[in-house]
Amino acid sequence: MNSSLANLKSLVQSSKTVSGKEKEEILFALEKLEKEIEEKEFIMRRLKKDKSIIVNILQTAITDLEKSKEKIEESNIQLRKHQKELKQKKKIIENNSQTLKENLKKLEHSYNELEDFTHIASHDLKSPLRSISGFAYLLQKKYGNKIDEEADKYLDFIVSASGHMHEVIEALLKYSKVGKGQQQFEEVNLNKILEVTLDNLSKEIEDNHAKVYSTSLPTIIGDKISLVQLFQNLIANAIKFKSQKNPVIKIICQQQQDQWQFKVRDNGIGMDEHFNEKVFIPFQRLEDEKRPGLGLGLAICKKVIVVHGGTIHFENNPEGGTTFIFYLPVSQSQVQKTKIEVSDSTLNK
Repeated sequence: MNSSLANLKSLVQSSKTVSGKEKEEILFALEKLEKEIEEKEFIMRRLKKDKSIIVNILQTAITDLEKSKEKIEESNIQLRKHQKELKQKKKIIENNSQTLKENLKKLEHSYNELEDFTHIASHDLKSPLRSISGFAYLLQKKYGNKIDEEADKYLDFIVSASGHMHEVIEALLKYSKVGKGQQQFEEVNLNKILEVTLDNLSKEIEDNHAKVYSTSLPTIIGDKISLVQLFQNLIANAIKFKSQKNPVIKIICQQQQDQWQFKVRDNGIGMDEHFNEKVFIPFQRLEDEKRPGLGLGLAICKKVIVVHGGTIHFENNPEGGTTFIFYLPVSQSQVQKTKIEVSDSTLNK
């Protein structure tokens, strides 16, 4: 194409029939045409090169797609395999879950039977124990100091052991009664429960120069008698395990969403947090065996709290003493009231 234009330009320049001005115009047009042709040729070369690149890219993409397709097929095979395994595992879990439900049902039944047995056995043991204790006392009163010294010791032991056994049976009866009659739960003002508790412990509080402080306590749904047991055991425990200082017990309560958090803090001798589980087991005594008590107080506390749908644990205070922390559910009416109060406070801002 360039050689043809060059020949044409040569003919125009050598022509005698074309005037000078016309030659200039024709030559200018031919140069312009030559530039346009060069641009078109450049574009064509570029397109040809781009086409080659695009073809290579497409071929690479097709190859990658084929490889991806193979991987997807492999993944689908693995996925079907995993789905089959998951289905088998799900079936095993469902079977285990059903077995667990059945075992839990059996365990609950056994636990209820055990509680009933404990209650009945404890109740039935009271009568013969009363007889043993009574006859031992009569023997001691009638023949004391009239037989040999060793026999006197035996009589003392029988009377003492009978008294201790009576305490154990009474404690077991109290423990077995916790949680009975849950259907009678009602609204309970814990401020009044605390008043009853302090009245019951008035002698212990006075004898030990104890001070009990409390924030305002809420109204919850619960059992009055067992809630009195709860506060009475915790406060009595704080007095019993006092330090050299006069006992100071502080009861703090605050709402945390749908539950109440209670803290019963004392300045006593404290306990090792390592025993956080053991201390709530019946008849577990972690302190000096010479101290009074059977190790059932905290077990009763935990049972009361569990029956009311809560939890309990304890922590050591940095300054000494122990803080028992337990949680009880907020009643639905109180939850609704809190929501309304929050809504009103938001509107007033």
